[in-house]
Amino acid sequence: MKKRPVIGLLALLTAVTAAGTYIRAEEPETTETPETEEEIEETVESIEETTSEEGDVELPWIDDDEYVSGYYTYTLGSRGAVIEKYSGKENTVTIPTKLRGKPVAVIGTRSFRNNTSISEVKVPSGVTRIGANAFEGCTSLNTLTIPLSLTEISDSAFKDCGSMTVYYYGSESQWNQIKIGNNNDPLENADIIFCSISFTEDTIVLPTEETHEVTAVSQPEDVKDHLVWSSSNEKVAVIDENGTITAKTYGTSVITAAYADNAEITADITVKTLFYDVKDSTQSYYKPVYWGADNGVVAGYDKGVYFGPDNDCTRAQFVTFLWRLAGRQTGDQDVSFPDVDPNESYYRAVKWAVSEGIIVGYKHEDGPATFEPNGTVTRGQVATMLWRFAGRKTPELPSTSPFSDIDASNSSYRAVVWGQKAGVIKGYKDGTFQPDASCLRQHIVTFLYRYARDVMKKKV
Repeated sequence: MKKRPVIGLLALLTAVTAAGTYIRAEEPETTETPETEEEIEETVESIEETTSEEGDVELPWIDDDEYVSGYYTYTLGSRGAVIEKYSGKENTVTIPTKLRGKPVAVIGTRSFRNNTSISEVKVPSGVTRIGANAFEGCTSLNTLTIPLSLTEISDSAFKDCGSMTVYYYGSESQWNQIKIGNNNDPLENADIIFCSISFTEDTIVLPTEETHEVTAVSQPEDVKDHLVWSSSNEKVAVIDENGTITAKTYGTSVITAAYADNAEITADITVKTLFYDVKDSTQSYYKPVYWGADNGVVAGYDKGVYFGPDNDCTRAQFVTFLWRLAGRQTGDQDVSFPDVDPNESYYRAVKWAVSEGIIVGYKHEDGPATFEPNGTVTRGQVATMLWRFAGRKTPELPSTSPFSDIDASNSSYRAVVWGQKAGVIKGYKDGTFQPDASCLRQHIVTFLYRYARDVMKKKV
């Protein structure tokens, strides 16, 4: 083979490498050109052997580090690919994340210069520097997306570009850490949209054992597709990788969404979970139940999943609720009831109630008085204990009972009249109070709610 100027070989190479791409570099003064069919076949085989899986062609006479893929001319270095030239005419340019298997690290000097077709450029994550004059003279460029990885923008990189909106995958403080060179007025004057996450809801109210998908809004828009979710209290609520919350027990949890590529970008939303059996806000006891639960006065069943509004309330439960409402005070009088074990959870509440004269127990002719903690508390007993808690105030007794089924002969009558006048207790629609009927949990919490509001003058 003889050495001679390359004239027709480029056309030949274009034909034989149609499936790939090649670089048209400055032609060397001399190179070896095949003359015979055998030599041409050897040259073609050599080219085919150097074609990469990405379709790039490393020409035998060109520097090994210089390649072309599509519209991109690039070189490879130890830190990744450097884009040297872009020859496309698209309006929107999404720079590839990798070239020839290596991350794109640098947008090279003058690589997009004077390309007036481009209106939008998306720089991928991994790029650390935009070289001098890289986008100079791109007069139509008005939208730019910049990754968190970028640390330097060289002189005149955006000189003579149009008015721009910049979407940045970081916070304002992170943006201020980027080294920006001189003559970048379009960038300095740009409308910069910093990375953010928000939610379409302020607070989520969710009954236990139910699910809800959180809708996130982000800037840039694709950030919402790369969120890492967490819950401040997984006993109350958990959230999966897709943003679906499952309520576990009654309570409150803060759900946090963090951008996977930038832990500084986060957003919180509060989830308030409801008892499974108290989720209708039109129920008369809905507000009292959640007032009581939120203030630690009442609790639920099955680790907070259910409240049991239609369940009977035991005497131990009611005294415990009342003790919590009073501020969990310490009693100074010994408990003499033989059926109250000091190891029981309600012992301190009973001791306080005994000390305050709120409970006296059941008297027996053949033994000491008992408390009967597991016995069902009646409506009359509840009225009496609330009346004693209020200081045994003596109401002005009416000439006619406010309820058709109770009169002055009933031991709880005075307490019932006081409770009715104070707005704490009410009767049934048929005009009865039913003092001997079991007091349901929904009624208990309602009485306590009214007591706190109207007697204790608490904000509820």
